[in-house]
Amino acid sequence: MPNPNFSVTIPDNAEELIGLSERVLNKHALDGNASVLSGINMADMLAKTTLTKIRNGQAAQLNRDKETAFEARDKALGDGTGTPGTVLFYVTSARDVLLGIYKGKEQKLGDHGYEVSKSDGNISVEIPTKAKELINLADLIIKKHILDGNASPIKGLNMADFGSKNQTASAQHTLATQLNRDKEKANGERDHALGIAQGQKVSTEGTVKFYVTSCRDVLLGLNKGKEFNLGDWGYDVQFSSGAGAPTGTFTATPASVPAGQSSTLEWNISGSVSQSIDNGIGEVSAEGTTEVSPVLTTIYTLTAIAANESTLIITASLTVGDVPPPPEP
Repeated sequence: MPNPNFSVTIPDNAEELIGLSERVLNKHALDGNASVLSGINMADMLAKTTLTKIRNGQAAQLNRDKETAFEARDKALGDGTGTPGTVLFYVTSARDVLLGIYKGKEQKLGDHGYEVSKSDGNISVEIPTKAKELINLADLIIKKHILDGNASPIKGLNMADFGSKNQTASAQHTLATQLNRDKEKANGERDHALGIAQGQKVSTEGTVKFYVTSCRDVLLGLNKGKEFNLGDWGYDVQFSSGAGAPTGTFTATPASVPAGQSSTLEWNISGSVSQSIDNGIGEVSAEGTTEVSPVLTTIYTLTAIAANESTLIITASLTVGDVPPPPEP
């Protein structure tokens, strides 16, 4: 009875990919000299996995610190409930005081930093809802108050507390913004080492995803008919009775050439959503040809993947020698 179809998907989620890599590395270390993955650069895989775990932890802590800073900023800024002693409370109170003083001359609120709009005879002085804009407006109001001195029309407000709250909000906003940049940098370094950054592919060598995928392929080759054994290494092996793996052909014509001459690789694959050829050729369409001129005898491997992650791996061998190839029939 044939084996059911199976898939062994490599996660793109950073934490899941790090966790899978760690499980593979732990099994490799446990097996010692008997590990079947000795042909893979497991030392570099360990180094890259360690780096990504460190950067992931740093990014998580930076994100927590950023959220704490934003919370402190928003507490100082206040919200629409009109909580006394907040920046929003003081900015709104100053506006209302100035509107009372400058009736008919509402444009003078612009001297304090407010944006005054007039439409159909109606005056509106909106208070910004964005944090940075509110902080900037509060800063302008406070500077105008200081400039006016004893003549300030808003000296009846607790301007010392107003200035202190806005200074706190500004400092926490600046801190949160920097923490967010640092978090994004750590995430970028993590994703680049993982191999999931924008523009990277599974074929990007030296990344965690490259190593985890290479280990999977080696283990699949060694466990044909026993694919469930990959679960011992931490892989999630899914079996189904749905559509099977892709099918097709892959040949090199001629199969033998003298050094310096070329051969044509030809393939025709069905049932796949993506296919690629190694040795620098990369992703290809489901059907096509390409000329190759290797210096040495080369085995080309075509890997085709179906929508359910089922995989077809076929090879075409091209012998490179010093004698002419046999004539075509």
